[in-house]
Amino acid sequence: MPSSKKITLRSSDGETFEVEEAVALQSKTIKHMIEESSSSNQEVITLPIVSGNILAKVLQYCEKHIEDDRSTAKELSTWDADFVKLDEDTLFQLVLAANYLGIERLVDLASEGAWSKVRPEIGGLGFRKMYGNNCSSYEDEEIEMGYLWVSGSYTG
Repeated sequence: MPSSKKITLRSSDGETFEVEEAVALQSKTIKHMIEESSSSNQEVITLPIVSGNILAKVLQYCEKHIEDDRSTAKELSTWDADFVKLDEDTLFQLVLAANYLGIERLVDLASEGAWSKVRPEIGGLGFRKMYGNNCSSYEDEEIEMGYLWVSGSYTG
């Protein structure tokens, strides 16, 4: 990647990241912040709701996807699948951060990763245990039928 202007980002917990402008501009929110800034000074862009560990993951994704031209679709798909092999909490935080930052492809990828973690738990008791749902057995059946219908598995 050719050398370009650097952008400094600060996470909610004070961690700073210096990245290529092209990487930062994958975020619609950061792009807007840069456009709104009238000074040409090297300023720090603070992202008040994104923690350092999550911002690091977001930037890792953006750096890989800035190189889309050099990667085949299969390589990128494999990389993406490995990238979302994270715990549920991290995936949910990644969805929130990507949404805030306006990185739609990352929102979709992290959402699918999070959904794949939750999907096996949705049927019956697993869903209730996971989310503290105290439904009656009738309500459980309704929820499960709704899930089956939404997922395309409903046969009745």
